[in-house]
Amino acid sequence: MLLSFADLHFGVRSYSNQLSSGFFSAEEDAMIVLDKIFERASQSDIDRVIVPGDITHTNKPTSLVVKFLTNWLYRIDELGKPFDFVPGNHDDSVYAHSIAFISELKLKNVNMIDRALLHNPARLSTAEIPSVRWNDWEIVFAPYFTVSSNSLKDKNEAAYSLVRDCLTFAQKKTIVVAHVQESSAKLGSEQVMISKGVDIINTDNYAKEDIILLTGHIHRHQIYK
Repeated sequence: MLLSFADLHFGVRSYSNQLSSGFFSAEEDAMIVLDKIFERASQSDIDRVIVPGDITHTNKPTSLVVKFLTNWLYRIDELGKPFDFVPGNHDDSVYAHSIAFISELKLKNVNMIDRALLHNPARLSTAEIPSVRWNDWEIVFAPYFTVSSNSLKDKNEAAYSLVRDCLTFAQKKTIVVAHVQESSAKLGSEQVMISKGVDIINTDNYAKEDIILLTGHIHRHQIYK
């Protein structure tokens, strides 16, 4: 079974107070959530963990956040289960990369699908994106930023174009992991959460049998019929 979570935004300080530990109360909440995720990931029915972006909130996290996240990743790595991570727009911004340190940890099971790993960072094609087999499913990873540009608009357009291509050419039993806004939910909160600042993908336009878009970026659960 897959375990997936997104948009933790570890490091956010809105509506919180600083504690004696140096952390803010909102950061402490995120730490509690990470511990619960670790407990769930430790159970025998979970064989893979996937994070579709924004595990951090700012592209310049504090040393306290980095230290806690580093220790947590070491614990996750020791479980011996694949942990796949696609950076989101908060993790990997125009000017900084808040989780670049992960690649320096030399973890055996934590796989950060980052633009630095891409063969052609100027333009990524669907044939080049990283993928893995999970049971009888193909999991493909579409990083949020895939072009070398200082323009956030260029980066957003390239990311959404890549995901659309992945959905268009996906075969049966494919999971596309990305960090994009999706607008086809029939119930729940998604329609009122849609940001007008970036593109939106409607998966109804790519309806196929056994094709799953596993994404974050909306921040609240969605319900589909």
